[in-house]
Amino acid sequence: MSRKQDAASRRVWYQEGLRFECTRCGRCCRDREVPSYVFLREEDIRTLAEHLGLSRHGLLETHCEPQDDCYVLRNRPGACVFYDDDRGCLVYEARPVQCRTWPFWPYNLRRKNWEEAAEFCPGCNRGALHPREAIEYACRQMLGGCGDGSLWPGEIPLAE
Repeated sequence: MSRKQDAASRRVWYQEGLRFECTRCGRCCRDREVPSYVFLREEDIRTLAEHLGLSRHGLLETHCEPQDDCYVLRNRPGACVFYDDDRGCLVYEARPVQCRTWPFWPYNLRRKNWEEAAEFCPGCNRGALHPREAIEYACRQMLGGCGDGSLWPGEIPLAE
């Protein structure tokens, strides 16, 4: 395969980037048809515990529950435990990787899934243009975590 063909095979539909601007609407913090989960990594647990002035154990006991081989944030009815209808995210500065990287999750980088995300999230397709490299960096942050968001769709090539 020539270099030109190789480069063309790595071209993706979001090659020129995607627009996103968080509107702080909180839709991503609320359940949709089924309960949603925020999967936590050890760095998320440390950051949240420190932000809240809790020990690791205190955070896990108060705000988390075990899920398979990791922890998730507990939900209050219909939303994340840290989402307040009037004030929004109460831990925005210390929010987990899963929250910080929305909507640039591997799952959303299939065009059909991005379109579905845009119907749900008013911040998609507006605001700042995020280059492909930044989008894929956010996706790489999700890799190796827990839950469906950590899976990289095989048909989407990562930039080298």
